[in-house]
Amino acid sequence: MPQSEREMATECFNAFDKGPLRTVVYLLILADLMAGRLSPATLTSDQCSRLYSELRGTYQSPKTVQIYAQQAHGNPNAMPLDTWVETFLRWPLTLYPTHGRDIRPVFQNSTHIGKVERLIWVAAQARKVHSSACDDAIWCMKYGSAGGRDPRGANPLACKICLASVRAACPAYARISNFPIVFNSARTTQNQFRIDTSQGNNTSPNQSFVSCEGHSIYWDIRDEFSPVDDPTGFAPYPQPGHAGHSMTVAQFVSVY
Repeated sequence: MPQSEREMATECFNAFDKGPLRTVVYLLILADLMAGRLSPATLTSDQCSRLYSELRGTYQSPKTVQIYAQQAHGNPNAMPLDTWVETFLRWPLTLYPTHGRDIRPVFQNSTHIGKVERLIWVAAQARKVHSSACDDAIWCMKYGSAGGRDPRGANPLACKICLASVRAACPAYARISNFPIVFNSARTTQNQFRIDTSQGNNTSPNQSFVSCEGHSIYWDIRDEFSPVDDPTGFAPYPQPGHAGHSMTVAQFVSVY
């Protein structure tokens, strides 16, 4: 790189504070915009969806293209998919099942999806920082266990402390509401949760919940944080009439 351009390149690199790849993506999209190869304002919903499914063999980023289309050009067809938006589509909406899955149906069945994405992003950020604006909802988006990289997902503990009005309309909760739960015992089936309590038995009174694990909608989850996030959100275990026998997620939410 010529000496005369190095200072500017260094400033560009430092501005992103994420490493060289983001700087390269920025320079590439800037070149595309200046050369007229890209018109973010006129991208259609179909083109935006195909950016995710068909753009290959380039450093160009579908997310970056759609950020420019949405934020700089007001294009309501664009939907930048950052980690939190993608997580929200999985939990609680169950719209984007796994990484790399074709997302075109989401675009094809939506209008002005960019406005929806902004709402999702604000809600996700509120949940991320435990903002009171989130009103203790969508706990399924938070990390599930210490050192874990995956969200805790829809599970009995996270769903129990979610707002009742949100839970009642939640696609993910609807999917797991009839899954059985066993207490202080080994899991025996795939679509089943195991909840462990503080004394590890089904007879000692006034126990608290410690963790939940099992196979939720997509993969195995472990939730150690919901009882910490809202320790007053659960009734003591075991409740009268419940001696540790298996119950469904919906029954657990009702009883505890």
